[in-house]
Amino acid sequence: MPWEDIISSALGALKWSPNTFWQATIYEYTAAMKGHLVSQGVDLNPAVSRDEYLTLKAEDEARERNKRLPDA
Repeated sequence: MPWEDIISSALGALKWSPNTFWQATIYEYTAAMKGHLVSQGVDLNPAVSRDEYLTLKAEDEARERNKRLPDA
């Protein structure tokens, strides 16, 4: 993340003063941003991997096939 984005998010979204920003560590900034994002309803859980997606898709397709009525 470029410094300009970090500074603007700290001063804007977090409403930190420039002095607060420059005294904070990157860890403090990151923790504050995560807290802010969660408070705004952002889901910070990682997206599923391609393998997880394919497994879930295959399971869903199998369930759909089992729902169908057998040919008479």
